[in-house]
Amino acid sequence: MHQMMGFDRRIKLVWLVAAASHVLRSHDEKAVRLYLDEFLQNEIPALEARKKTLTVLMRIWASPPSALESLRDRGLALFAGTDSVERVAIHWGMTIAAYPFFREVADVVGRLLRLQGEASLSQVTRRICERWGDRERTRRSARHALQTMREWNLLAGERGVYRLSAERNLLSKPVSLWLLEAVIASQGQFNGAISGIGNLPCLYPFAVDVGLRDLRRCEHLEVHSVDAHVASILAKQD
Repeated sequence: MHQMMGFDRRIKLVWLVAAASHVLRSHDEKAVRLYLDEFLQNEIPALEARKKTLTVLMRIWASPPSALESLRDRGLALFAGTDSVERVAIHWGMTIAAYPFFREVADVVGRLLRLQGEASLSQVTRRICERWGDRERTRRSARHALQTMREWNLLAGERGVYRLSAERNLLSKPVSLWLLEAVIASQGQFNGAISGIGNLPCLYPFAVDVGLRDLRRCEHLEVHSVDAHVASILAKQD
C-alpha cells in the first residue's frame, strides 16, 4: 500500500473535545500543542507517550494535511453548533479522514457486526494484517483503534469480543453530508450504489439518511452518476 498507519494511541473522547474546542478559539498550532500538553500531563505523565498522543490529536484537529483543512474548518463550525451525539460523529469523521488506517479498522468492524453481530479482536487483527502487513505494529495499532472505539462508547464488550453498544445514532442532514465527505476524502472516492452510501461499514455507529439529490446539492462533493442508482463520488479540493 501503504499509507501512513500513524494511529498508535488509544484516544479518549474528552481529549478530542479539548483539542477541537481550543482550535475553535485559535488556529495557532504552537498554542494548541502547549495547551494540550498541559491538559494531558496528569493522565499521561510519561513524556514520550504524551508526545505520541499529541501527534495524533494535532493531526486530527490542529494540523491536518492541507487537503483536509477545509473539511476540518467546516467540521469545527458544525461542532460549535450541535449536540454531544453529533459531536461524536464529527470527531469520528475527522479521525477517519486524518487516519485512513482507523477507517479501515472501522470498516472491518462494521462488516463483521453486519455479518455476525459481533467482532473479535483476533478477526479484526487478522483482516487488518492482510491489508497492512502482519507486524506487531499493525496488531498494536488495530488494538488501539478498537480501544478508542470502545472508549467512545461506540463498541461494547469484553475479553476481545465487541458488539454495538447502542442503537445507531440518527444524524442531521448537514452532519451526515459532512461525515460522508470525510469518508470519501479518506478513501479517495466512493463507487457504488447510492442506496448503500448511508450504510458504509465504517459508519456502523451512525444512521445517515442521504439521497442522490442531497449529494448533488452538496458543493463539496462531485457526483458522477452512472445511472439513477449507481454513482462515483469524489470530494472536491477547495
